[in-house]
Amino acid sequence: MSLNVFSFPFTPFNGIFFLHYYFIFARIFSFLLIIKEKTMSSDILTVEEVAEYLKLAKKTVYKMAVEGTIPAFRVGKFWRFKKTEIEEWIKNNRKAKAE
Repeated sequence: MSLNVFSFPFTPFNGIFFLHYYFIFARIFSFLLIIKEKTMSSDILTVEEVAEYLKLAKKTVYKMAVEGTIPAFRVGKFWRFKKTEIEEWIKNNRKAKAE
């Protein structure tokens, strides 16, 4: 069996090529994880996300959640909001003010 420069285990630059492709793969994988995280958690919002969505201060969103003005639930000590419920709440409040 003859060894040549192109045989896989004996190429002098295999380590460099491996690292190059490893970093490309790692970057693609991390990008896919970010996409998965965004799509999976997009229905449940944090106080910060609701404040940004409604263009309110975080303190105002906390106050509304505690008072029950806005649909919210607690997970431990954290407030969470379902995006569909927030959108429905916006529609209902808009209709009430228009009448």
